[in-house]
Amino acid sequence: MNKEKSFLNLITYAPLFFIPLFVSAIVLFSYQVYSLSFDSSVEDLKKDLLQSKKATVEIKVKNLSKLIVHQKSRIEKELIKRVKGRVETAHDIAYNIYDEYKNTKSEEEIKDIINSTLKTFTWNDTESYIWVMDYLGVHYLIENKKDLNGTSYIDFQDAEGRFIIQEEIAICKEKGEGYLWDTFSKPQENNKQYKQVAFVKAFEPYNWCLGSAEFLDTATKRTDKFLFDMVSNADKVGPNYVVVVNNDAEILVHNQLPQLVGKGIKITDKFLLDTIEGMKSAIKGKEYASYIYDWRNITTNEIEKKYSYFQRIPNTDWIIGSGFFLSEVENQLAKQKVGMLEIYSSNSNNIFYIAISIIFASLIFSFLVS
Repeated sequence: MNKEKSFLNLITYAPLFFIPLFVSAIVLFSYQVYSLSFDSSVEDLKKDLLQSKKATVEIKVKNLSKLIVHQKSRIEKELIKRVKGRVETAHDIAYNIYDEYKNTKSEEEIKDIINSTLKTFTWNDTESYIWVMDYLGVHYLIENKKDLNGTSYIDFQDAEGRFIIQEEIAICKEKGEGYLWDTFSKPQENNKQYKQVAFVKAFEPYNWCLGSAEFLDTATKRTDKFLFDMVSNADKVGPNYVVVVNNDAEILVHNQLPQLVGKGIKITDKFLLDTIEGMKSAIKGKEYASYIYDWRNITTNEIEKKYSYFQRIPNTDWIIGSGFFLSEVENQLAKQKVGMLEIYSSNSNNIFYIAISIIFASLIFSFLVS
């Protein structure tokens, strides 16, 4: 009899205990799932922000690399165009002088006026100038070698053994104008030969060749300076500047270390040296690479972890790179997390009230069942 009574009591009161317990377990599980989904959402957001930062840096570096390659591919074309423009301007001036004085002055006087006018035309610290010679190779104006004025230079040979003066005269006589590549020494470097482009144009009244030239090395340095200034200004302000180094670890562009730019100074600072060696090791044998290292954040003045993406620039010995501090991602995440927490708190409160209502309803239901 007692066993039957106990069994009936169990059947009567068990729902009152187990139904609310079961419902509470489901509610608690649902709440934990929601909490985990929030943590997962925060982690996914962090990954997205990090990936977005990386993609932005990579696009910036790649675009700058393409621009540099494009500009350097135009050096020779722009050089020829520039030298040709100088000679054509000089040719026009010579003709204007000739037309003005041909009926009032002697030939020698007109020649002197033309040469006196054109001798003022110099570029690149007098490295480039206008020269005047006749079809016998006699020079009437050669500013960097004044001792040759009045003498024939027709048998001159460049470093490759070419009779350059004869080639220039042939161009004027046969075509009227044209350009050619040769090698020549710079004014202050007589022992070293540099590639240059020369443009010549015939001046028919006196059977003259007017010409000018510019060294490819000078034109390249000119373009490089323009490119370095452009890259330096790509991110002038802030910690996400662009850096350019060469294979010898010489710093070519670096807004944070202007004292080392282009100096060719041997780096002795171990912190900087280790960083550069780490980058070189990361990109060794590759066209591009990424690298995380310690660096001083100029915004916080603290040593922080920095991510950088860098790549080799085709047809040069340059490596270009840029990056960002990982703290930027954390700061951005913290700002967005505030809004997410507000939504999470609001939903949590709603879940709490719903849970209380469900548990209360389960108590009533279990009481009725009991």
